[in-house]
Amino acid sequence: MRDKGETIGARIKRAREHRGMSQLRLARQIGVPFQRISEWERGLVSPSARYLKAIADSLSVSLDWLLSGMGPMERPERSDAIFPVHQVPVYGTVPGGPPYDPGDPGVMEVIGVPAEYSGRDVFGLVVKGDSMSPTLVDGDRVLVARDIRPRDGLIVVVKMNQGEYTVKRMRRQGDLLILMPDNPNFQPIVLAPDDEGEIVGVVVEVIRRLL
Repeated sequence: MRDKGETIGARIKRAREHRGMSQLRLARQIGVPFQRISEWERGLVSPSARYLKAIADSLSVSLDWLLSGMGPMERPERSDAIFPVHQVPVYGTVPGGPPYDPGDPGVMEVIGVPAEYSGRDVFGLVVKGDSMSPTLVDGDRVLVARDIRPRDGLIVVVKMNQGEYTVKRMRRQGDLLILMPDNPNFQPIVLAPDDEGEIVGVVVEVIRRLL
């Protein structure tokens, strides 16, 4: 269960002050303007997955605690020496169906992924609906990478106009972006350049619960 009483920004500030570290020093360690630290701490903007990991490392705090407020603040002893893992935030749901506006879901949970993703710009989402079935089904956790160039045939997360999101397999046809469902019971979505569709990232991993 998530801690509703304290924001990620408030936890960044608490951990930073606990370490006796200034905003300027933290900013230099993670490579951002010091004003960005103030914006995060005041809740004006949220850090990306890459910076959340960098903040946790710089302040020597648990990423789980930083994201959710759950568990101890102090970084736990490493127990992944043989099978190293990297943790990423899961921000909310993305429809495997018609476009849907999830609003601002915030961080729902963290998931462990292979350590090869450490330092990359990746995050998690939960699939809602079955337009991508059988490839992706309702409830799947997908890992989305923003550092991969989208190309035909890949499954992508797309932000539509008016802030709606969907996950589909992309195809280019001239100036058109065609978002194809894997489920034949659903219709493709065709976006012209004026539709202002934005590819947020490419789905690179899927985690499926069997029970």
